[in-house]
Amino acid sequence: MMPIILAVAKVEFSLLWRDKRFLSLGFVLWGMLAALLTVSQVHFLKEQHDLRAAQQVSRQQWQSRDDSSGHALAHYGTYVYRSATPLSMLNPGSEPYVGVAAHIVAHQQTNLFYRPMLDRPVLDRWADASAATLLQVVVPLLLLLLAFGSVAGDREDGRLNFLLSQGASPRAFGLGKLLGVGVASLVLLLPAALIIGLLIANAARQLGGEADLLARMMVLCAGYSALYLFFLAVGVTISTLSASRQSSLLCCVGMWAVLCLVAPRVLTMMAENRFPTAENDELQERIDTERKDRKAGEELRARVTAAALRRYKVKRVEDLPVQLDPLMLQAGEEWVNGINERHWGQVWSQFAAQEKWVNRVGGWMTPNLALQDLGETMAGTDSLTLRSHVAAIESFRRDWVRRLNEADAQRSLHEHGHQEDEAEHKAQRQLWASFPPFKHEPPALAALWPRIMSPLAFLWCWAGLALVTAIAMVQRKSGANRGSN
Repeated sequence: MMPIILAVAKVEFSLLWRDKRFLSLGFVLWGMLAALLTVSQVHFLKEQHDLRAAQQVSRQQWQSRDDSSGHALAHYGTYVYRSATPLSMLNPGSEPYVGVAAHIVAHQQTNLFYRPMLDRPVLDRWADASAATLLQVVVPLLLLLLAFGSVAGDREDGRLNFLLSQGASPRAFGLGKLLGVGVASLVLLLPAALIIGLLIANAARQLGGEADLLARMMVLCAGYSALYLFFLAVGVTISTLSASRQSSLLCCVGMWAVLCLVAPRVLTMMAENRFPTAENDELQERIDTERKDRKAGEELRARVTAAALRRYKVKRVEDLPVQLDPLMLQAGEEWVNGINERHWGQVWSQFAAQEKWVNRVGGWMTPNLALQDLGETMAGTDSLTLRSHVAAIESFRRDWVRRLNEADAQRSLHEHGHQEDEAEHKAQRQLWASFPPFKHEPPALAALWPRIMSPLAFLWCWAGLALVTAIAMVQRKSGANRGSN
């Protein structure tokens, strides 16, 4: 059986290789991929170098601050920045639409801004294509174009009956067709994989590397292999069921449009309608309304004053060994944090519900959504990584404000309002300089395994089902042809 499979595969590969359109598709794919990744690499490296320079400037500005009041510094604020991984060149995800910097100040929730998309020319936004778009949308179409005539063409040209009359079993014929088209697709995809690997490795080398970059790329290879195997099997199945090359081509293009273009968009819109989120202006208005509650503010002040008197065992505010205002500011900060956390928590919960629904429902409707989820997770451009980064910045901001308020509270009432000497100024500057810079590492690959197992399982289920269906259909139709002859 194996010699027959190899013979059929050799014939199929030879037919594709002699077709000038085959290599033309290859050169178009390689050229587009190299161009997209080269442009992405230039933008990525420039952005990362600019962010690192901005981080150094912000740190120097903070360490050189001469304010003696922690509260003044809390309102002046400082900047922290969000870096990206080299794999974001391949799959930027939400990266162009999410800010790369956060201005952390007192009383305000962390909000990322300086979105790269806003810096692009208007016409450039219409061409927001990435290497992931090419690999997840265009390459499946190319694979279907390779496979649409595999069986239908043999039936039209009479090769199918000839091969079956020579003793080839329907199963061997089907496996040979899949193998031949698969080898031809490898000729197109292996150079593409080499281009991706070289450019991403070069970017990682220039930025200092990434510990689990190779492992993440291997996971992506497993996901893309499943997707491409699925589309090859679908192409062979459609070719088997079609009466002619023309009808096979039409069905392949229609299937590609549904799976790659229509279904992802429709499912995303359904998730947004099912789990709606408040507009940013509406959300901010709700937060501001709750923060302006005068009665709640008066009750908070009374509670803080009573707690301070009990803690220091005095009966009058004038007898407190610390300043009351910084204690009030910190209590107010924590009160505002609770308001922000409650409202923004609802938004994040809705986002998580949208993503969960799309991944669960969409994973069974199209493999492209599963691969999109896997690609963004490996590149660190998914919502989970974004939320962990925003949470880390917010935690840093709260600790930063708390330390500033505590520093003010520890200054005695006698010192407050008097001119400070140079020694005290120096001590304050040393205190501000001792504040650690913001650092955050994205989740390691080991921590992501529970999240990536689901899309990988969806992808390989799709691939296995398509492969079994293709072999069964070829065997059935070829057997029917043999019986009719």
